[in-house]
Amino acid sequence: MFSRMPQRIFLTLLATVILVGTCAAASAADAALPVPKAEFYVSPAGDDANPGSASRPFATIARARDAVRAKIAAGLDGDVTVLIRGGTYRQAGPLVFGQADGGDDKHSVTYAAYPGESPVLSGGVEITAWVDRGDGTWSAKLPAKLTDANGARDFDELFVAGQRRTPARHPNDGYLRVLKPVDPRRSFLFNAGDLPPVKDATQLTLVLLHDWSISRTSVAAVDNASRTLTTQYVIGGPIDFWRINGFEPNPRYFVTGAQELLDAPGEWWLDRASGKVLYRPMAGEKIDGFQAVAPLARQLLVVRGEDAAEKIIRNLRFVGLAFEHCAWSPAGVRYAGGQACSHFSAKENAGGSWQAVVPAVEVQNARAVQFEACTFRHLGGSGVWLGRGCRDSAIAGCTVTDVAGNGVMLGEPSPKSIPAGVSGANTVRDCTIERCGALYYGAVGIWVGLSGDNMISNNEVRHLPYTGISVGWMWNPAPTPCKGNLVTNNHIHHVMQVLSDGGGIYTLGWQPGTKLTGNWIHDVPVNAGRAESNGMFLDEGSTDLLIENNLIHDVARSPLRFHKAGVNLVKANVLVCGKGSPPIRYNATPEANIKLEGNSSPEAVPTGEPPAGQQAQAIRQSAGPGK
Repeated sequence: MFSRMPQRIFLTLLATVILVGTCAAASAADAALPVPKAEFYVSPAGDDANPGSASRPFATIARARDAVRAKIAAGLDGDVTVLIRGGTYRQAGPLVFGQADGGDDKHSVTYAAYPGESPVLSGGVEITAWVDRGDGTWSAKLPAKLTDANGARDFDELFVAGQRRTPARHPNDGYLRVLKPVDPRRSFLFNAGDLPPVKDATQLTLVLLHDWSISRTSVAAVDNASRTLTTQYVIGGPIDFWRINGFEPNPRYFVTGAQELLDAPGEWWLDRASGKVLYRPMAGEKIDGFQAVAPLARQLLVVRGEDAAEKIIRNLRFVGLAFEHCAWSPAGVRYAGGQACSHFSAKENAGGSWQAVVPAVEVQNARAVQFEACTFRHLGGSGVWLGRGCRDSAIAGCTVTDVAGNGVMLGEPSPKSIPAGVSGANTVRDCTIERCGALYYGAVGIWVGLSGDNMISNNEVRHLPYTGISVGWMWNPAPTPCKGNLVTNNHIHHVMQVLSDGGGIYTLGWQPGTKLTGNWIHDVPVNAGRAESNGMFLDEGSTDLLIENNLIHDVARSPLRFHKAGVNLVKANVLVCGKGSPPIRYNATPEANIKLEGNSSPEAVPTGEPPAGQQAQAIRQSAGPGK
């Protein structure tokens, strides 16, 4: 038979036989591999009516949690492991773990990726069946989950092929500048030709940049004849320096939200009335099989004990999981940002309170909760928060990327947690934290507030609109639980890319025993707003800090800046200065308060062997060029 076949066909069949044989051998080898030991298993191909065994797994992590809860109630006699097979587990709301779901003093409960596989917990909904409108845009009807009786649900993010797309905005790149205020909290004049006419100006949202925060508020009217933009609600927080020209006379701004602004590839616009989304495709994108993902769930995971004393959740681990696609919007139509994504909650400057941007993953009243080798990405609020009453917990070897707000948060932004429920002794180590503040530019990579004895070590923090690492949180030297923190051996670079008045590391308040050591900070550009940006900015009340063995270079202004600071020790740092900038800037700080020992200020980054004890330079040499 083979002798009568054309050679091409014969070779194709032969290759197919070899391939099938190879695949069969590989499948047999895979089948021969021992199944990793676990108490329960979860798979997208499973069924919650199953017993949760390796051969008959559950379909949802929530069902596995319930099975573990029953096992805990019966009494633990060993560690409990749930292995989660690769695939996407879609959620409309958060997966919640309470006091009954953790381990005890001797035994842990672990939810881990099946070896070699990548499970994803997603709060997103796929949008398919796109139609070419013939005008350079595509449209799709939103799935039922993304609509309600009023049309489309609000969402501020759209993701295509794992990338965040831009809501229709003007200008497409960069910013406009306010000409001058009319009402300093509600309206301003704009320059001729700055704003295009739109049919319905109330669809617009104004995004105004202050020095170190932003405001987002709906627009009431745009009068092109008088060149006046008026907002529906007050701009900025309750203190008057948030007025339009409170930081600089001509602040930056842009507008978003009207269909007329949908004019650049990769932009999208939500038609809330009709329940449709419009998209202008990028070069190379094909409509056949095109999918986008919009977030639905407001949170993905909540771990919460009942109180910070007796009813805590403990000894719970999450390993190798990815958390993605999570929505968050401030209540109403106003975001009045403060420091580190705290925001004033009311529509007007009365009757509200300062609140934190809600995280995708939240832990409260817990001990020894661990996130290891996890990924937090494409999120509409903040990333992960070890909050009130959370102690002895860790975020280790994780990646936090493409987040609308803060990356990682430890502690609380308000003294209300003092003294009960204070968090502390937590760790963030060996993580990559990048591209946070995608919507709320005042975000930071790692934030520590009113929390002590934490260790922030060996992280790479990069590509942020504002500060890399912040530790505080009181604007005076009053005692707080924020003490004894160690910020060490972190690589912080390409921060302060949008806002001003921050740095690679930023501190506030009295912090006895806190050490900033061995950090490598570089690529901090010149401030776009009024106040300068620095390698480290030690702000109001910063006292009792040790700043030692840090390497700071390629910073447009001074490597260190103190403002209304107390007594601090600055020792054995390499502070490379730009032209015309002193190594240390003293703002309203007596120079005698800053004790200097063995620092150097070369004109360029030293080469060769690092000086004894100069950990930061050793990091620089081993890490290679900054990314």
